[in-house]
Parts: sequence; structure tokens; C-alpha cells
Amino acid sequence: MAAIKAPPTRPSSIVSEIDAGVEAVILRCLEKDPAKRPSSPLSVAAALPGGDPLALALALVLASLLTVPLLWRRRPLIALG
Repeated sequence: MAAIKAPPTRPSSIVSEIDAGVEAVILRCLEKDPAKRPSSPLSVAAALPGGDPLALALALVLASLLTVPLLWRRRPLIALG
């Protein structure tokens, strides 16, 4: 029961060189009140220093488009005939 009421351990007390912005996001994720926590993984990513969810999404789409031709080369289509 004490863990429910006690505040979480600050990440900086464990890792002294942690970025203050990262620590703030971690502490928001550990909030006791669910309404104070980030609403989605995307909002966590956006809150992190340098977090730009649009850039991440575009990078993932671009990476998937670039790997599709590589998959085709590894698994050639079998010609029917």
C-alpha cells in the first residue's frame, strides 16, 4: 500500500547524467492519476527531447518503401508456364 502513495524514485537519482526532459517524461508516465499520464505512445514520443512523431512516421514509411524492392529480389516470383 505504501508504494501506491509514495512518489516514484526520480530517474536522476539512479542515472545522474539523464536528460532533464527525459526524466520529466518518465515521471509523467509514472503519475498516480491516469489523467495526468500521456494518453498514447505517440504523445510520449512527442514529449521527448527531439521527439517529432511526424518525422518518425515518415522515416518508417520511407524505410518500408525502400525495403520492399529488396524483398522482391530475395524472393523472385515464380513464372507460370
